[in-house]
Amino acid sequence: MLIFIIGIIKNGKYDRNSVINKDINCTVEFKALIILAEVLKLGDYVEMTPTSTSYTIPTTLTAYSSSQTIKPSELSLWRVINIKEDETIEMVSEYVSSTDVNFYGAAGYKKLVEGLNTIAAQYANSKYTVATRHMGYDGQTPIIPTSLSKSTCGTHNTKDNSKETSGCGDISYEIDANLVQSALGTLVVNRVTGGTPKNGYWLAARRYNYSNSALYQWNGWRVMSDGSVNSYKLYTYSDWLA
Repeated sequence: MLIFIIGIIKNGKYDRNSVINKDINCTVEFKALIILAEVLKLGDYVEMTPTSTSYTIPTTLTAYSSSQTIKPSELSLWRVINIKEDETIEMVSEYVSSTDVNFYGAAGYKKLVEGLNTIAAQYANSKYTVATRHMGYDGQTPIIPTSLSKSTCGTHNTKDNSKETSGCGDISYEIDANLVQSALGTLVVNRVTGGTPKNGYWLAARRYNYSNSALYQWNGWRVMSDGSVNSYKLYTYSDWLA
């Protein structure tokens, strides 16, 4: 899922004092001269179409075997999840893309946050968008700079952020997950083309799992089709296979 911070852009900068004509689809559709933060409330629907109609994700971002193409403009309905003190508004997409983006292996794990945030940037509309991030991002290391090592992560198991910069996972996704849960009442979301995605959708956060002294896994966090947060295996190191 994508999260946007929107506001009124003037000369390339956010202007909290400006007002604009804006169509907003809440319980009824109306047009008025408004300051967004004074009209919108948590859970409201906002129609906004990203500028880009197509973006091909290079393999360098995902370590997947082939490039993948998404259609940013297909996501045009958003929900308000946070109204900030500076009157910018955070919104989350009502649907997920018709294309499930894949990451692969140790490189995919290391690049997961950078890859998802680069993809999120393609869903912007420069007329309204102040910033973008993929759901779950809260300052995690974009690309883990070191090799994934059992000696580094040990028996840690991801339950905090104490070894995040070393590639041993984090739980920073909880901030966005709580925002969405509080505003919308659920983390479940359908594809824009219909139906709940079988494997859920990515969060921009990583999970390390120590199974035993011979088996270690590096995973990406995902919201599953039932709304639970679980992990999706990207890389496994096993002494049995070494």
